[in-house]
Amino acid sequence: MHVDATAFPEVWMDFTHGTGQTIDEVLDVYTGLLARGAPFVFLGEGGDVEGDKDAHAVADRKKISLWMKRNKTPITALVRAMIYIEPNTSKRIAARAFALVYEKFWGYPMFVAASRDEASAIIRTVLPSAPEADPEQGAAQSMV
Repeated sequence: MHVDATAFPEVWMDFTHGTGQTIDEVLDVYTGLLARGAPFVFLGEGGDVEGDKDAHAVADRKKISLWMKRNKTPITALVRAMIYIEPNTSKRIAARAFALVYEKFWGYPMFVAASRDEASAIIRTVLPSAPEADPEQGAAQSMV
């Protein structure tokens, strides 16, 4: 897995096997995201959202579980959702079944979208938008 937070508050996760960070690096990124203190969403596309089931993955899942338990309060306060984009209908159905388990474990909802446009619509419903700048207030402040 690889986590890319450059588009924060949209945090992209690449589930393609062999692309990325160790589980310790991923958890360090997660810790940094929580330290920002601002709400965000995870987005994922492609690969297998359920992850590997091999022996190394068992140890990784244990690390994830321990980290999650230590960070449960900020996770539930700041992570608004995981949005998984899957254009394939049968894979989308399977991902929606997995979403129930995911939400129970992590404490925030997992939505499954058919496209990036659908994911954007979900983001607008779960992530508070930044306050729009008031041109009058900006002008008044620049005059002070």
